[in-house]
Amino acid sequence: EKKSPGEIASIIEFVKKDLDLYNPAAFPEKAGGEKAVIYADKFSYPYSKLMGQRILELLAQNSQKDVVILKMSDVYGPGQPIGPEILDPNEPARRLQRFLAVHEAIQRKGYKPWEKGEHGFRKEGGKVEQVVWNDYVAPTYIDDAVEMLLRASVVNLSPDRIVLDVTTPWISNIEMAEAVRDAVGTEVKIAASGQAEKRPMWNESGLKALGINAQDLKPFNEGILAQLYWYRSAPILAAAEIGTNRRNQV
Repeated sequence: EKKSPGEIASIIEFVKKDLDLYNPAAFPEKAGGEKAVIYADKFSYPYSKLMGQRILELLAQNSQKDVVILKMSDVYGPGQPIGPEILDPNEPARRLQRFLAVHEAIQRKGYKPWEKGEHGFRKEGGKVEQVVWNDYVAPTYIDDAVEMLLRASVVNLSPDRIVLDVTTPWISNIEMAEAVRDAVGTEVKIAASGQAEKRPMWNESGLKALGINAQDLKPFNEGILAQLYWYRSAPILAAAEIGTNRRNQV
């Protein structure tokens, strides 16, 4: 059912109040004095995700169709750009996407981010180091994300369970950066910044509800290699496609 802009605005306003977004006291402080979230009309990534889920839940209540909401994280793989444009810190990009772009540029383009201290790179004692924040990420390979969506379209869930957390097993930023470095082939030491956080608990109940087991998922190191192969082959594949189209037109 389509909603008018006014109806959507009313729903968003209701969700803000429901989540107590107008109450500054509701938000904890992070180390360093930064707000973990920003209240009211200012943008906050964590709460934008929560708001999105809550809005979908509200819309689903009045839907005549079965609705399944999937919570997945950090989708990556072939088709995701990792070219020189991603080196620009102002260019929106996923963390993993940026890591791949930077290491690929170092390896194949002679890029030296440590000369300007960009992207966490520095040179210490003749060795290049990349400093990454010590937290965790749950990368989801694009084929796995598609499989989740396909299965969600036919799964039968109880009416009180329309939200499925399909987060993949957590890996640390260090593990992710080391996998990227090894796949690309750069000689960079990975170092951690910030206090070590506890690895989040992984709940696979959402995946199991879709009939997916952890061993069915693409291993992260293999997914990275597949994305690199796609990127490095993209110009060749594009040229081949153009040639095929021209032959078909003759």
